Amino acid sequence: MQRSSSTLSVDSMAAWLMLLGAIFGLCACETTERIKDYRVSVARFVLEADEGNEYASIAEMPVSRVRIPVNGKAVLSEFDILDVQVAEVEFGKCLVFGLTQEAGRAFMRDSSLSRGKRLVLLLNGRPIGARRIQAPITDGRVYIFLETKDENLEEIARDIRGTSLDAQRRIKK
Repeated sequence: MQRSSSTLSVDSMAAWLMLLGAIFGLCACETTERIKDYRVSVARFVLEADEGNEYASIAEMPVSRVRIPVNGKAVLSEFDILDVQVAEVEFGKCLVFGLTQEAGRAFMRDSSLSRGKRLVLLLNGRPIGARRIQAPITDGRVYIFLETKDENLEEIARDIRGTSLDAQRRIKK
């Protein structure tokens, strides 16, 4: 039996639509967001405020209940963090943050001007650790002890690292 020309065009159109659907489907696979293997954990560092600063807010540590007046503006944020690892140092386990070159240079200046002040780590807006700045931090690495159990450090480091790297990828797009 012979097919009419209208039947061929319907078959051709169906084939083209299937081909276009496959192409769009493949494109969609490329843009689908990957599954996250971390919990969103935004890390920001703030400096202890000068005495008498009426605009300072109070950061209260979760375990020790130490209250530190801090400036509202972060000196380091998730966009400045290249890596976070757990480190074993003389006094125990802590996190070490590796900074971008630009952030490392800026923080070297900030830390030299802030000797004696405390640097407070906020995780999703909540204080979790602090350290006193004794000397300029010149190597782009910030060590900080957290007020949490040592067994939580690996997970916290993974979550901060994933969040920071994802944030940086998104702004590069």
